[in-house]
Amino acid sequence: MKKGAKKEPEMVRIIAIDGSDILKHGITTCKDGKLYHDAFRGVLDESLDTLKMKEIFKRHKAELPFPYLENKQFCRAVVNVSFAYAIKQLEQYGRRFVRYGCTVTDDEMTDHVCVRDGELIAIEVPYQKDTQYASVQNPISEALLGKYFVYDSEAKAYRRSKAVIPSAVTCKAIREKLYTEGFDIDGVHYVRYKRSAGASRDGRCMFIAEPLYADMMKWSACGLSADDVTDQASWQAYLSLTMSSIEGTIRLPKKAILIMPDAVSTFETDAVSVEETADHDLTATEKKVRVKNKIWDGQAMLDISVFEENGYADYGMVLLRNRFFKTCAFNTRLQEWFADNGIAGVSQLTGYTTARDVKDIKLVITESSLKYLKFMPPKTSYKKGFKQWLDAAYEGKDESVFGVVKTDKPAPLMNGSMAYTNYQLINTLGLSYAGIEEKVLADSFDYLDNILADSAFLRYHIHTPEAVAKMQEDEIPDLETYRMETVLDMTCRTPYFENTDFYKSFRRETVSHFKDQLKDGRIPVGGGYMTMFGNPCEFLYALIGWWQEGDESVTFGAEEIFTTAFPLDQIVLCSRSPHITMGNLYLARNMGNVEITAYFNLTPNIVCVNSIDSNLLHRLNGSDFDSDTLLVTDEEWLVRGSAQCYQPLKVPVCMVESAGKAEYTGTPSGLAKLDYDIAENKIGEIVNLSQFLNCLFWDLLFTGKTDYEPLSLYYDICKLAVLSGMEIDKAKRMYAVDTGKVLRQLGEYRRKYKEANGGHLPEFFISMTGGSDGGTGENKARLNCPMSFVYDAVNAYRGKAKSVKTIPLSELFSLDNGDCGANDTHKKQNIIKAVTEAFSQITALQTAASKCEEDEKAIYRNEAQEIYLKCLEKVSKNVVNDHILAMLLSEIDHPDDSRYEIKSCRYFLFSCLLYEENRRLLSKVKTPEDYVPYDLIRVEPELVPEGYRTEWIYGFPHAHLLIK
Repeated sequence: MKKGAKKEPEMVRIIAIDGSDILKHGITTCKDGKLYHDAFRGVLDESLDTLKMKEIFKRHKAELPFPYLENKQFCRAVVNVSFAYAIKQLEQYGRRFVRYGCTVTDDEMTDHVCVRDGELIAIEVPYQKDTQYASVQNPISEALLGKYFVYDSEAKAYRRSKAVIPSAVTCKAIREKLYTEGFDIDGVHYVRYKRSAGASRDGRCMFIAEPLYADMMKWSACGLSADDVTDQASWQAYLSLTMSSIEGTIRLPKKAILIMPDAVSTFETDAVSVEETADHDLTATEKKVRVKNKIWDGQAMLDISVFEENGYADYGMVLLRNRFFKTCAFNTRLQEWFADNGIAGVSQLTGYTTARDVKDIKLVITESSLKYLKFMPPKTSYKKGFKQWLDAAYEGKDESVFGVVKTDKPAPLMNGSMAYTNYQLINTLGLSYAGIEEKVLADSFDYLDNILADSAFLRYHIHTPEAVAKMQEDEIPDLETYRMETVLDMTCRTPYFENTDFYKSFRRETVSHFKDQLKDGRIPVGGGYMTMFGNPCEFLYALIGWWQEGDESVTFGAEEIFTTAFPLDQIVLCSRSPHITMGNLYLARNMGNVEITAYFNLTPNIVCVNSIDSNLLHRLNGSDFDSDTLLVTDEEWLVRGSAQCYQPLKVPVCMVESAGKAEYTGTPSGLAKLDYDIAENKIGEIVNLSQFLNCLFWDLLFTGKTDYEPLSLYYDICKLAVLSGMEIDKAKRMYAVDTGKVLRQLGEYRRKYKEANGGHLPEFFISMTGGSDGGTGENKARLNCPMSFVYDAVNAYRGKAKSVKTIPLSELFSLDNGDCGANDTHKKQNIIKAVTEAFSQITALQTAASKCEEDEKAIYRNEAQEIYLKCLEKVSKNVVNDHILAMLLSEIDHPDDSRYEIKSCRYFLFSCLLYEENRRLLSKVKTPEDYVPYDLIRVEPELVPEGYRTEWIYGFPHAHLLIK
């Protein structure tokens, strides 16, 4: 990978398997003497770990029966293991259920069962509509069948009963066994290595070929001894930092780094104090609390020259990783600051560096960025720890490679000017139904009206970055991609395409999808998700001793921020994810600062904030500055909605101390317990329950009900706000609080509500959280809250397209039916067969991808594209004249009359006919001579010539761009 260059994604595939499959039947990577590609269902992203692994692999290649990469794509050095499934007492393999630990051959199956020593070992049940299942001749007794199977005398077949088959080996036991014993694949032994990057909370873990283990762990430990570690939760978390995917690298000399001590702002403030009880649950009371903010926690200043030299000049920050090192480095004119303030010698600077010349210093960090210091002996100075890390990380070299994990990103809409809200934010705003319908959703309803009325707006919607990303790199192989491409193309070729069922159905589904998005709280608003930069001027001042811990902010007053994305003096609303409740909202005024503008190269994707004497970090639900982002919006009605409860509802503050550092050992069983406990996180349950309680809270205020006292209910919601942060932190630190107990206690609100409403939850809540109802009878459950108002307002929207007569697709083309051949029907059948098979295969991949791990979806995407391209080849070979096309268009236009089952795949068939290699059908489109289609392109108002036609979308002008 080139220095600083943004790497193109290179998909290295690795073995990804669930632990239960390893124990049940193992795995092989070879089939018929060749590499079995389907065994490699995981993706190994480029990382600092993989860069080192390639180097270490060369030392051990004689010990391993495979190269690092096979066929330039497949890597067997590591295996990604999940622990999602237990092993059932009776495991299913097709029709057959087999008792765990037993093997059964076909010869041993008699009349669909295998019985040994009076015990049912295996039994076969039919598939749904299974015509190949032979009737049972002599059914076995109910006692032998047990409670998990029944005999259907009418069908003469065995069936599964409703009883759940229990586990023979639990997920926890599988993890412990594999952590302790490892496993073999094709004669190579694999042992536990590290948590999978970004996947600690779902429990996946990387195993490594044993010959590589010792050298990789020695390198990973960076001179530290794992035997001395007492805090395994932190050790395992920071050990995995180098597993993170990187988009590039930066090389920094040892003398380029200066480390400063952390600075803490300590103050008292009124808040909702959430504390642990003696029974390990939580209590919440409003009181004055003592807050300690680490004001530069996880951030750094990196000189502009490094950004420029490495291809990152247009970015405001880079998130850097190294061993036991993680920092969010902001683009700073560091050397210019030194020069302007007469800093000529290193002795004038606070902190420690090995540099002899100020000009060599390019990166300024604080203790919090160097995780290495957490594992130093007690009372070790940060300077000594830093020197030790430098020696270990640089390995006697002048430079070390730092991975660039990510950069600041623009908002996804309107060229970086708009972003989507989420339901958690909307549901904490004091907005009425009228406010939601007439203000918050008004622009979205106008947008839908335009999509229904004008194909240019539909094309515009498809072209939005989110939709383009969906088309180009959708997480699952989505057949809708091909319909999108067809609509984009055909609407530019003929206006009559808009009158076809193809176009109308796609437009209808697009509108429906957008409405569903709105009902989920994803509403476009002005603003974006911005990376937090804490007290930048104080950071610079502290570097030369002009600001010291305990001083006031020299930049910001109370509740002030600075971002170049909004005008100065603008009031904005800020929210961090996960956003739990009203006390997590942050209202601030955008205030400029000459020195920030002069010495920091901020993009509109960065927001400078103040945590000195400000309860900001708790208000933003436990945020820090190692690349945390905020949704920052100036949307007037969202700002107004947040103001209603801003002062009365205090910020929830976590006063619970972490505990249990010595609870987990570094033994395989100890690590298995640690990773299992982390994987058993309940963040989703916490967020959903908090939103239900928020709904109850607003319902009390909007209706005047007296079921609960609002403030008491709010205090319970604050417990969930704190609990969410604790669950997220489980990968690094542990708490003694019994999360399950707290959730059971607070879950009583929901249980009582359901009991009073026939077992139902409101429809909007089920839609919002993705849950299920489970009630009986008609669902009349209702709660008056902002998200219910959104749901109702969107359902009430009745936008309607202009009614025009639907025309068949065949009318769009000039085809010569006289252009025919003797085998046309056979070739038509070949095409239909190729397309229907491809459609079924891609649909199956789509279904499988929806259930798999995130990294595996890229593999399914590629496989789907390969199937599509092969399908186009087959279509091309058979489209040899116009008559074949005319016959196929007739089948598409009249699917109910077709003798072929093409109704579900008719749109896919049409796309394949258009884009087969020869483009024969595409060349036959009837395009009126006077048809001049146009696209909509965002423009700045001052650049639009007077009298030039523009369209306004969400308050932004768009010009007409004629399509050639």
